[in-house]
Amino acid sequence: MKIQMGGLKLVLICSLMLPLMGADGGCGEGTDPTQPGVVTPPEPKCSPRTCEGCCSGDVCHALQTNAACGSFGAQCAVCQGLNSCQFEAQSNDWNCRPAKYSIQPMMASIPLLDPNDGADWDADSSAPDVVVELSCPKDGSTVFVSTSEVSSYTPTWTNGACEATAEELMKSPMSINVIDVDAFFDDEIFSGTRLFKAVDFEQPAVEIPISTTDATSVLRLKISRVR
Repeated sequence: MKIQMGGLKLVLICSLMLPLMGADGGCGEGTDPTQPGVVTPPEPKCSPRTCEGCCSGDVCHALQTNAACGSFGAQCAVCQGLNSCQFEAQSNDWNCRPAKYSIQPMMASIPLLDPNDGADWDADSSAPDVVVELSCPKDGSTVFVSTSEVSSYTPTWTNGACEATAEELMKSPMSINVIDVDAFFDDEIFSGTRLFKAVDFEQPAVEIPISTTDATSVLRLKISRVR
């Protein structure tokens, strides 16, 4: 009798050949010739084997950014708010971590006269020699940073910045001292504190009044993300 059914014909042929192939012999895909074999899914185009950075679907992002952050073919994370994509040497990977910011004394407008006595800042009637000192949180402790000394009623600086995470800066107030440096006794221009809030880190700078008698006398602190 001629068998027309392909599946049944395969079963009969396999049954006749099985004794010749031994106990470990196979017939077709899998142990049951009537069942389809196991299909191995294709490897993703982006995977830990093919991507050292992070994956967004089939796309490998080798360059780490806040919009695509991660390592070793992991799914890319998006760093939002006060976090940024940073490399951690200890774990040798990229992850979203608290961003570090720079609080830089940028400029100040100093009153023409010392409000404490109404006299000139210096005996020779020259401009005050201004320094700004900030308390800066660092790894659970506090360090103090100072700008260079600038002789001017409108001094500007590019040094003396405090670098810390936004989380550290929002935990406790930063002390701010503006000083006129003199040969024998320094004059205090301003002494106060500033507790930073999340909204401050969305601004390029904040201004702090440093005189109770002159509304134009301010200290400007530039805020910028370091990493």
